Amino acid sequence: MKNAKANKLIEELVAEVKKNGIVSDVLVPKLQELRELAKQETDPLVIRSIRMAYEHLENNGEWSFEVIKPEEDEETGEVISDETYTPEEHLSYLLSMWLNSENKYNRDEIRTITNDLQEA
Repeated sequence: MKNAKANKLIEELVAEVKKNGIVSDVLVPKLQELRELAKQETDPLVIRSIRMAYEHLENNGEWSFEVIKPEEDEETGEVISDETYTPEEHLSYLLSMWLNSENKYNRDEIRTITNDLQEA
């Protein structure tokens, strides 16, 4: 995101998740505030992604969605890395994508995550 206040809030969210884990009652209002800031940038992808994230937290009371996908061999499709990640790591990864949402690779990933969240 381009908005300095939004980026500061994202950094606070990452720190909150790292320190206290995923506490929906704390994170949802902050994500809603972040969405309002995103609206000022008129970036529909980020706006929708943030909404999907806080709705997931509201509906589930936790982060139960895998954002980081296992690394696969491009030719065989076999999983190269079977590393597992915590819910906090998955949510923090999505938050980090929003920090640099103008990057085309991040945008592709945000789009994929958002679409997957919608289907979940």
